[in-house]
Parts: sequence; C-alpha cells; structure tokens
Amino acid sequence: MDSEATTDSFPLGQRVSLPGHFQEPVILEAVRHLGAGYECRVRLLDGTPDETILSENEAQSLLRQAPQARRALYHPMPNRYAS
Repeated sequence: MDSEATTDSFPLGQRVSLPGHFQEPVILEAVRHLGAGYECRVRLLDGTPDETILSENEAQSLLRQAPQARRALYHPMPNRYAS
C-alpha cells in the first residue's frame, strides 16, 4: 500500500469503528504510516484524545469503511423551492 495515498484516503474527521482497539466508535483525527502499520490519533466520544496502531489489514478494513462513513454524513435537504 502506498503510504502517502493511503493516509490521504483515510476518513479523517469522521466517526469510525476500530474493533479490537476501542469499544465504541471514535473520530479519526490523524494517520501516520509506521513501517508495517499506521499510527492513528483519535478522539473518543467523551472528547478524550487517544492513539492506536493499526496493522496493514486493519488499515485496509478501515479504508473500506470510508465510503460508508462519507455517505452517513450526507443528509440531502428537500428542495422547498422546486416547481
């Protein structure tokens, strides 16, 4: 996996699940490539900052969550002015 392209592809600023690291979803704040893994800075639901290290496989799983996380943030507003 290309580390530069990958870190740009992570769903930064979005709520994600990291099973095996945190019991509840966290907000992903930053990702840094570290050899065979990725250091992730997150914010817990209570606002506390935390960090964890993801393996390559865990990072791939998180990247697969990214499109779902983006869709979850999109809430279309009805167009009240449509004719």
